Amino acid sequence: MNRIEALKQGDPSITRMEYETNREGFYAFMRKLGAAEDSLPDRYQDAFIILLENIRKGRLDQLEARLSTYLFAIGKYSYFNSKKQQDWIPLDENSEVRLSWEPYANSLPEGFTEKLEQQFRLLGRKCQEILKAFYYTGLKLDEIVSSMGYENKETVKSQKSRCLQQLKKQMRS
Repeated sequence: MNRIEALKQGDPSITRMEYETNREGFYAFMRKLGAAEDSLPDRYQDAFIILLENIRKGRLDQLEARLSTYLFAIGKYSYFNSKKQQDWIPLDENSEVRLSWEPYANSLPEGFTEKLEQQFRLLGRKCQEILKAFYYTGLKLDEIVSSMGYENKETVKSQKSRCLQQLKKQMRS
């Protein structure tokens, strides 16, 4: 039985081993991103729980990256979401995507922000997720592959390009 299957079955020894093996590397990675030292245990616990949930739901059955890569991507995604949260304005009360226009406020045409937010909401869920992960969260293509279950980097690149083109087309209309 491989590690993912063992984790899916809830094997406590494998779960403990994975938890302990990846902790210090995760902490070091998060320190490089600028996460506060006192937040590291909670961030790690949350990321590890998400990892286990995704394994149990079958989302990692075909994972080509290492488990640690996926775990670190979860941490990075979570960190950037929480770090930028206070500076971002919500698209609407039901949206998870938030946009920050503060630095560009003087150079954007009037009504641009509202139109972009409206057009973004019209995109499909997958397009919203991939554009959010890449542009708002700052995930790299490899991280998106492992965290969102895409087949490979080229698939993500193509999908991101199609989504961006669709959003640009909608903005022109």
